[in-house]
Amino acid sequence: MKQWVAQAMEQGAWGLTTGLVYKPGRNATTQEIIELARVAAHHGGSYMSHIRGYRTLDGAKEFYQIAQETPIRSVLSHHTARMFTQQKKLEGPLPEHQLALFDEARQRGAEVYMDVLPWTGYSSTSMLSILIETEDKFDAQGKRRTLDDFMTLLRDPGKRKEIEDQARKEKARDSQIRQAAQKTEFEFGDMYIINRSICFPQYVERSLAEIAAMRGTDAISTAADLLLEDEGNTFWGSWRNEGDVKEILNHPATMVGTDGYAVEQDPPLVHVGDAPAVRLFGSFPKVLGTYVREDRLLSLEEAVRKMTSLPAQAVGIPDRGRIAPGMRADLCVFDPDRIAHMATYFEPRQYCVGIDYVLVNGQIALEQGQFTGALAGQVLTHPGPREFHSRLS
Repeated sequence: MKQWVAQAMEQGAWGLTTGLVYKPGRNATTQEIIELARVAAHHGGSYMSHIRGYRTLDGAKEFYQIAQETPIRSVLSHHTARMFTQQKKLEGPLPEHQLALFDEARQRGAEVYMDVLPWTGYSSTSMLSILIETEDKFDAQGKRRTLDDFMTLLRDPGKRKEIEDQARKEKARDSQIRQAAQKTEFEFGDMYIINRSICFPQYVERSLAEIAAMRGTDAISTAADLLLEDEGNTFWGSWRNEGDVKEILNHPATMVGTDGYAVEQDPPLVHVGDAPAVRLFGSFPKVLGTYVREDRLLSLEEAVRKMTSLPAQAVGIPDRGRIAPGMRADLCVFDPDRIAHMATYFEPRQYCVGIDYVLVNGQIALEQGQFTGALAGQVLTHPGPREFHSRLS
């Protein structure tokens, strides 16, 4: 594994990432990660991690241990606020306790950063994700199955029972592993909060466990019922405490995150897996419009730093993130009095307002709010340890 990391770094990778709450990454030991991170560090790379869990401080402590013992420039991915369980109680450590650990690690010499998603809700995810595993999304020929394929299966009583029985088995095992890792107990259905629905707006902000109790069934059967009855238009997410989000975002070493992938604006609304997250179209303008202009949580300059030079520093990209001679001309021209997000959880694919120009590598990609057709983006590869350190100095 160390040889593979070294090979990837030599080929231009920027560092090592882990997803320690997901399979198979959750099988990795702390010492194993340290050994691999040392290889990435030797090549000037970074370490980024979705930690083992946020409901206790144990996952964060492991992250800081890795950052310090390697040592390696490290980013705690989308540091989270306390989450609501059925909207009745908050689960997780207080933000001041989270930030105290972070500051202690920096005081001990660890170069650590974190990003936070500027939203109280997570992405909108299909009910189908509760019923099927990733490998089930493809047929025997490797072709991706559609939502209609699964809806047809669920309408067959025998097939539906097979899907539900397998889902119950998988979720019971997954919950057991997560509870052991996070050292806290929770009901499986508590993790899924409805955040958009056409037929059942009364369920929005209620957990799947709560809805199942109202319907007199369990969470798995409820997920299948909602999927069929609303023709795939009921989605779930998680809800977090707004005050915690603001406090974590306000820390000087925190970056603004989107935690998503690029999508077209107008594909089919419903598909297998996730709907486009609201944060993909709205995160940066929300910070500039809501947290800077309206709430005055951050200065405009500090907010821009959290989206530009600070991420470039955390990843180790030496020629982007600042306006200076010799830097790449990646520029965004916006009106601070007008910029605002339009994306919502129900309609996430909505462009913001207030951005007039975007330049990528010196070419105008957006002019007066309209895409020009210019495709000036480039695949970025790590420059290598020697060149990397000389360009940063």
